[in-house]
Amino acid sequence: MTWKTIARPGYFGKTRDEKLKMYDEEFGLGNWRIAWMWNEASIDYHVACTLYEDAYYADSFQRQAIWMELTHQAKDVFDIHESDIQSTLDYTIQTGTATHLQDIAIRRVVLRRGWTFSGREYVQIRGHKTYWGLQLSPGKIPFQVSRNIQKPNLQGWWDENSVEDFYQSNKVLQVRDWDDFHHAAYELTGYRRQQTDAEKRANALESALEKQINQLCKKMIPAINKKLKGKAPQIISYRVRFPFIGIELDCYDEDLMEEGRIIQEIAQAELDSHGLNMMKVSIPAKYYAK
Repeated sequence: MTWKTIARPGYFGKTRDEKLKMYDEEFGLGNWRIAWMWNEASIDYHVACTLYEDAYYADSFQRQAIWMELTHQAKDVFDIHESDIQSTLDYTIQTGTATHLQDIAIRRVVLRRGWTFSGREYVQIRGHKTYWGLQLSPGKIPFQVSRNIQKPNLQGWWDENSVEDFYQSNKVLQVRDWDDFHHAAYELTGYRRQQTDAEKRANALESALEKQINQLCKKMIPAINKKLKGKAPQIISYRVRFPFIGIELDCYDEDLMEEGRIIQEIAQAELDSHGLNMMKVSIPAKYYAK
């Protein structure tokens, strides 16, 4: 199966989940992906994060005094909220409305250099108006292989040829090239693949289950909010994408781990009571500011 690049979507920010949902609706779940261009090939998120991190690693040698100052002042670093610290060294743990990478990259560089944080405060690495934002924002850190940044460079709050420039300029939206796949299969076999009866039944069942869960949520969300009162933020909206239920809360708390556990337990109990336990419906750890 081949992938075809159709756009350079640029900076998502807090609209990330809205845009990803739009891609699901437009192209179908599993029929699109976000990738990054590297020379003539496309690379995935993990490889892009490694290249992103390597720029910080190179900077730690070029400006070691700044990094030493950071490790002495900070007990940890974050981007948007202190809850970002929950990501530790894992780029895939993203619990906020926008993707944060620089804090994770900095932690990993500190580990790679054999250093530790010994300060007394959580230091925010964000924007260009604060001291640490100006020093270590991805919009300021030079990218180590600037010749591999896709042209023309996308414009934004970042400096040209910075880490952020690489991440945004090389980011592409790709869709499955079904035409090439089916054409090649037809050329080889003379057979045009039709959806099997089993696939049709599976799609129909999934559709029916999504409809059933949507109907249940209309009754379930008010009941959950009543039980959550005083224990966790209230749910103001939801969306079903089988087998998950995404929720939006009415406020943002810097530490939602405990609230998330409470919400998931109550929601699963409600689903169990309707005989939907075996559907493995869960609420992912994604919470959104109002």
